[in-house]
Amino acid sequence: MYADDTALLSTGDNLTDIQNNIQQDMSKQSQWFDTNRLNLNKSKSKTMLFTSNKSKLKNANLKIKVGNETLESVNSFKYLGVELDRHMTFNNHIDRLCSKVNQCTGLLWQIRSVINTSLAKELYTFLIEPYFLYANYIYDACNKTASDKLQIAQNNTLRAVLKVDSRYSATALHNELNISWLHEKRKKSTCTIVYKSLNNLNPMKINNLYTIREPGRPLRSSSHVNLKRPKTNLILCERNIKIRGVTYWSELPDNIQNSNSLPIFKNSPKNYNSFAHT
Repeated sequence: MYADDTALLSTGDNLTDIQNNIQQDMSKQSQWFDTNRLNLNKSKSKTMLFTSNKSKLKNANLKIKVGNETLESVNSFKYLGVELDRHMTFNNHIDRLCSKVNQCTGLLWQIRSVINTSLAKELYTFLIEPYFLYANYIYDACNKTASDKLQIAQNNTLRAVLKVDSRYSATALHNELNISWLHEKRKKSTCTIVYKSLNNLNPMKINNLYTIREPGRPLRSSSHVNLKRPKTNLILCERNIKIRGVTYWSELPDNIQNSNSLPIFKNSPKNYNSFAHT
């Protein structure tokens, strides 16, 4: 809803249940707006049904009314800086992200002849890398094609930083500049969410995302923290941060898992040796 970035979310086994739940919540929300003399911009408020692209409902739409008006149903929507699509592929978001980065890379090439490598790297770190880092644990659910597109965009920017052409290998770029691969960054961001959840540093709902497995026969060592992996049959859910978080966390060395504070965890040895480039 276009009113202070308010969002209503409902899950269900069928379209009818989901629509009824959202409609009831929408009616209550509209009444609250009226009571508090707030205006809901109906033209900018949208509805979207999240489904697997193999679901029977993949082309279905919600029909939610506010008064006598039916809100527009869309296939993608930008929310808090992340463009969500109904199949959670994040293709639109990644296309927009790469477009912004490519524009910055072009500008960097234009000024590269008058700045040194040190300054070029600083420009990358403070002006370009934040595009890659913002909400990267969310769009980490993207497929390999989208992930490769992001990596190509980063590699092209790093070539501008070093002022080298496309023949310069990506591995050499990252090694010489001591800059992590993007998939490493996304994994580290996801593991940071897990660490904060396990240590009650996130909002309560996020803190409940992960559960420590009951003590029993240790799988790796007595100090390794093992998490319960939620059961799911849907490919869409397999890419959920709850699933990815458990998988990534299990790859971390014991000493990183058991860091005494968040700063120590974040500053652990160069983005975790277990996150090797593949």
